[in-house]
Amino acid sequence: MLMLTEKRPDEQERLLQIHETALRAFECNGYAGTSMTSIAHAIGGSKTTLYRRYPSKKELFLAVLRTEMDRFFASIRRFSTSQNDLAQSLYDHCQCFARTAQSRDAIAVFRLVIAECPRLPELQSEYNARVDNHIATLTAAIETCAQNAALPPLNWNSAARLLFDLNKNFLFNKLQDETPIQDAASERDRHAKSVLDVFLTLI
Repeated sequence: MLMLTEKRPDEQERLLQIHETALRAFECNGYAGTSMTSIAHAIGGSKTTLYRRYPSKKELFLAVLRTEMDRFFASIRRFSTSQNDLAQSLYDHCQCFARTAQSRDAIAVFRLVIAECPRLPELQSEYNARVDNHIATLTAAIETCAQNAALPPLNWNSAARLLFDLNKNFLFNKLQDETPIQDAASERDRHAKSVLDVFLTLI
């Protein structure tokens, strides 16, 4: 008789399953309220198997947040330099940021980052490094777009930092807002236009 066995997930799929399960557990229970045992139980494996990949809850927590922070910053990199319309590029960028910030994972991750930075100073350092890298990339993109549009020189690094801070305010408002989004598209449009109103006064 032919015995059918369940196909084992490969390592990448297993890690994705662990990360998604751990993120939901940390989101619901916080760092202190989540145990490696509960995560192992949720993914249907043993705690020993989990510890082979991550020697401690701290290592798992940091691995999950690193992955999600990288995903977040990769998602908000969009800034078109191929057109001469800086305002449209700014608008599209703000729309992209707002769409990412509206996602459940982004809200969950940054609530955890804010809550756990006092306990884990390396988390603050890693977040700051990602912000600095993002602003450097954004500075180069804005400067290229401005040159294409023949705009006068400006301190584009300060402009990029202002743009990020204005976008970050939208994210922080989402972290504090427990109500569901009624009209996500309108919310993104209002945000993008409000940022443009502030940003374009610099030019």
